[in-house]
Amino acid sequence: MLKEVSSAEPIVQENKPGQPRIERTPQRWQERLLPIMVGLLVGLSIFFFVATYQQMTYLHQSILQFPGLDLNPSSGEILIANAETFNDQLVARRLEILAKMEAYVVERRYHQASVLLMSGLWVRYLGFMTGMILAFVGASFVLGKLREPPLEIASKWTTLDLSLRSASPGIVLVIFGVILMFATIMDRDLYEVQDVPTYLTGRETPIARPVEPQGTTLPPEAFLTPLPPASELPTPASP
Repeated sequence: MLKEVSSAEPIVQENKPGQPRIERTPQRWQERLLPIMVGLLVGLSIFFFVATYQQMTYLHQSILQFPGLDLNPSSGEILIANAETFNDQLVARRLEILAKMEAYVVERRYHQASVLLMSGLWVRYLGFMTGMILAFVGASFVLGKLREPPLEIASKWTTLDLSLRSASPGIVLVIFGVILMFATIMDRDLYEVQDVPTYLTGRETPIARPVEPQGTTLPPEAFLTPLPPASELPTPASP
């Protein structure tokens, strides 16, 4: 038979005749759970710092690994080979470089968007992990029956009044941890990428290629018209 008394008095379990009596006090229970609580705190702290360091290292490497600009002249040899005059070759080469620079800008734009997305997820991960650790630590305090002087927390938001009064620090930690996890889950970050031409804005003058009417055949030189005029092009420097 168990005898119920106040928390300050020991709990005595009456056994059968001839068996020793066993006293159970909150201090004895806390001493038994002390290794578990210490191990939980140390383990969660190590996990938090190791996981955060790995995530930060991965994010740092992703920021540094940005795409490069390839200006290899061999990729535009076909377009340049079809140009007969120097002006046509100059225009073809210029369009090739502008197209590569435009592709490079698009790659960098989406790279920055992906980095922002990863950084936002990392911040949400930190918030969720912090809330989960607070909840676990608070649960261990509740299990260990830790008691402190009553703590009262009050908050007011518009027409909603909230107040919390508890003598257990574990309950306070659990509530704050759950609120933090809920806030990180409900948070929604919006990332938008607007593709706007930077170099190929439509004002470039490509090599003119007239449309061949049906049933007729145009000579090859009709498809290579030097545009823009030679007077508007810079004069190449003599060697």
